[in-house]
Amino acid sequence: MAPVDHLKPVEDLAHASWNGNDRGQAPLVPFEEVYQRHSPDIYRYCLARLANPAAAEDATADAFMKAFSAYLRVRPDEDGVRLWLFRIAGNVVNDHYRRQLRGKRLFSALVGRLRPAQDPEAQAILTVEVLGVLDALALLSSRERRLVGLRAGAGLPYSDIAALTDMNENSARVATHRAIQRLRAAVGSSR
Repeated sequence: MAPVDHLKPVEDLAHASWNGNDRGQAPLVPFEEVYQRHSPDIYRYCLARLANPAAAEDATADAFMKAFSAYLRVRPDEDGVRLWLFRIAGNVVNDHYRRQLRGKRLFSALVGRLRPAQDPEAQAILTVEVLGVLDALALLSSRERRLVGLRAGAGLPYSDIAALTDMNENSARVATHRAIQRLRAAVGSSR
């Protein structure tokens, strides 16, 4: 009997032929390309929703693990894969909030990632500013954080925000604008 290679199925899936199958399905973009193209936006979205770099990294990893396991079954087209990934990430973040009690955390890791080569005084000022924004994000409702995360964190256009939140585009634009205004007001009042 030949030894079993437990990594083989995953390897085969990651490098499988993406030319469709015998049922005439459209070819798929390799998942590695999907990951490389969309992971930065998914991370920023998760960071805006969770306000914690480590939790955002975990949520991003979970979202892509779920997407990877469903990729061949769902077979999202190139135009729809981005929104599909944001839906998965949104569900992962929602699951995180269901499992965790909300609490305050320090965000020095985020500050170091934003501008690692600054002098100590500038780093301290940036730390205070980032903490102020993250504290202000925590004051917003979950819906408002989601809208801010999709627009400011991930840079999505209003049409995509509308699709992800089941709103029409104009409602998404207005709701997102109001959420960002509330965030600005909360940041301004904390100074």
